[in-house]
Amino acid sequence: MHKSNSEYRKPRPTLNEPTSNDIGKKGEKRTNRILGSVLTPGSGSGRTKGDMLHGFSRTGRHRPRGYRRMIEKKSTKYNSIRLQKSWLEKLEKQAFDAGKEPVLIIEFETMTFGSTQWGLIPLSKLKELFELEDTTD
Repeated sequence: MHKSNSEYRKPRPTLNEPTSNDIGKKGEKRTNRILGSVLTPGSGSGRTKGDMLHGFSRTGRHRPRGYRRMIEKKSTKYNSIRLQKSWLEKLEKQAFDAGKEPVLIIEFETMTFGSTQWGLIPLSKLKELFELEDTTD
């Protein structure tokens, strides 16, 4: 017999199986260690949005003081993830409101050794990076 949506209960993880929260926290800590960023309290659920902040400028001479990038991190224990446009739109709005550049990092197979991470940035920033690299040759 088919259960209605009101009767559906998400299955509980089995013993020693990581929860989605465990996977997310491990992924954030790994990325933080690699980038040297700052984890935001509550993973951005408070006043400071985003999972991490990166690129601190003390001088403010050529750019405003503070962090330049707002990073959102998505982790999965699997080898695929369904990318949602709403993630990018939400990150873009929150980063714009805070005066920061948005970055989305996705990590595959987070709970295994040798997991892979990819960063998504707006195409305009990628173009700037290409132009900067091409002028240094």
